[in-house]
Amino acid sequence: GCSSEDVVRSWLVASRLAGHRALMEQMEQQASSVNARVSYRWLLGLARVLERTTRWMLQNIDRDQSAGDIVKQNLSGLRSLRDAFGDVVRGEEGTLFEARVNEIQELGAEAAFSRRLIALRFLDQHLEILGIAREAGTDPISTGHAFYQASESFEIPWLRRRSFASAGDDPWELRAAQVLSDDLAKAHRRIVTGMLACHQGAGGEGTDYVGFVRSSDLSRFRDIVEELKAEESVGLAALSVAARELAAVADGMFEKPGLSDLR
Repeated sequence: GCSSEDVVRSWLVASRLAGHRALMEQMEQQASSVNARVSYRWLLGLARVLERTTRWMLQNIDRDQSAGDIVKQNLSGLRSLRDAFGDVVRGEEGTLFEARVNEIQELGAEAAFSRRLIALRFLDQHLEILGIAREAGTDPISTGHAFYQASESFEIPWLRRRSFASAGDDPWELRAAQVLSDDLAKAHRRIVTGMLACHQGAGGEGTDYVGFVRSSDLSRFRDIVEELKAEESVGLAALSVAARELAAVADGMFEKPGLSDLR
């Protein structure tokens, strides 16, 4: 449903936000210490990052906003998140980040380059974090902590991955999986916004954000996820139950005193 002009514009913005040109130069510098196959994998990985980020931008960025404004709005925050990413990310995503960093360092890449390259894998998530930060009036690093604490506690990566795995090749099921994934992302975003608001209301000290989620809500949701994991095959209907429960947890965050106006 997007025009070719919108796609090209979004890709160019994604490229600028990724620091595509500078990164390509760094890849060339690192290429002398690794073989051609490894360099090709890096290029392929970068292409996938730009594809994911382009898709995210098409779904989330106002078409009337200029490319220059989008870059200006996000560039500084992206640098902050990228530099601190190893300390912010956690859970399944944190494990993946560290594993990929170690993998390319073992192949001969420098440590700083390795961490920057792998942090880019999460560029679409970084943009989501910055959007939440602007909405909540919080800084990118605090928002990143809340984002990944919620992601880990509610097992968002597993749920989204299972959604697409359950769809198979059927076009309608793939559409349903995308809708389900979007619903999970929306609930995740609202939970993070609620956590940040509660944290600010409590004085804004420390980096424990998931502690502001009702323990009964979190426990009930985890029980559902454990039931899903115990099944031999998990269908979209079962995953939809989890998505609805996650939305209910998000609603519960805003039933707390002083947060109803943030709905």
